[in-house]
Amino acid sequence: ICFMYRPEDKPFSHELFYALRGDKFGTFPGMEAMFSFSLGKEHVTGLPLEDYSQKTIVSAINHLKAIAVDRPTLPLLLIPWSRVECSPEENDTYYRIKHQFLSEGLPTQFVSLQRMRAHDGLKWSISNIGLGAFSKLGGLPWKLQPSHEKCLIVGIGQAHRKQIDGTITRYFAYSVLSDSSGLYDSIKILSKSEQKDTYLNGLTESIKGVINSMAVKYDKFVIHTPFKLKSDEVEALKAGLTTVAEKEIVVMKFNEHSKYFGFAPGNNSKVPFESSCVSLGGRQYVVWFEGLQYHNPTIRRRIAKPMHVEFIYSSNKELNSNDEISYLQDAINLSGANWRGFNAKTSPVSIYYAKIIADYIGYFDRLGLPEIDIENMPPWFL
Repeated sequence: ICFMYRPEDKPFSHELFYALRGDKFGTFPGMEAMFSFSLGKEHVTGLPLEDYSQKTIVSAINHLKAIAVDRPTLPLLLIPWSRVECSPEENDTYYRIKHQFLSEGLPTQFVSLQRMRAHDGLKWSISNIGLGAFSKLGGLPWKLQPSHEKCLIVGIGQAHRKQIDGTITRYFAYSVLSDSSGLYDSIKILSKSEQKDTYLNGLTESIKGVINSMAVKYDKFVIHTPFKLKSDEVEALKAGLTTVAEKEIVVMKFNEHSKYFGFAPGNNSKVPFESSCVSLGGRQYVVWFEGLQYHNPTIRRRIAKPMHVEFIYSSNKELNSNDEISYLQDAINLSGANWRGFNAKTSPVSIYYAKIIADYIGYFDRLGLPEIDIENMPPWFL
């Protein structure tokens, strides 16, 4: 880990280091105690930055690559603004720096000085900072007990370039691969083109290639698609699935903005329990990825809406309701496999990670930054 900071912010880098080592707060025992990753001198260095200009970042990258050699390396940058409250120029600077490091195969971790100065700000965020750093270095923080062994989850994401009127001028689709225990595998670009037909043909061939290349390692393949995937894109995916190796393949579509809602009359709060599931028939379900905790009947924050989930394809014509429930259980489990923070999100990481990547790619494109290889890196988007 290389701490990067302005010279006047060096005391904050020391504070962050001690917090990551577990010396400051009872909320985080330290990287070694939590992840068996030592923060000794052999694993930590520091580098002051004159400013955040492109020239300065290039110099920092060259310095870092010279001292890291072939070891996994994470630049941890202290920045004087918060991404939540920042100017458009500061936001652009964040994405430009992120892109500069990614272009050299380096994921990054950013920590704002506002968070460190805020009362208890670092105390409650240090565990997530440590988790993100460990994961971006290639660590595997945890895994889950899946319903299906040897099952690959393929999350589909999009980052189409659109004009103001909504017309698509460039098509781009990719997949986030993880197994059903939540272990991140890789990102694979599925198709990109300015021509729709070329893009759809590429989508068909690429999904076929992904499954065939993983067929030796996995027996089952489950594809998670977002609701915004168009019908012709879904058909292109199906066309690629009909000719692959004889494996069980299921495609599930997730819609977090559906019209469905529900209540639990038996609870005082009327909130259904987390992981509740209601069948709508026709291979459609309403699922509460968030809800009342079985061990805690008190609601202390707003609960997200339930999600509409539909099984839109299965290579197993005899797929029954019990099979569908087991695949839904894996999806619910994956909402707790989020390596971006210790609090589970309201959707499986297959969908959640794909959305984060789309946001990054879209912003890089809007800034006119060159395309980068996003495939062969640890989970840089966390």
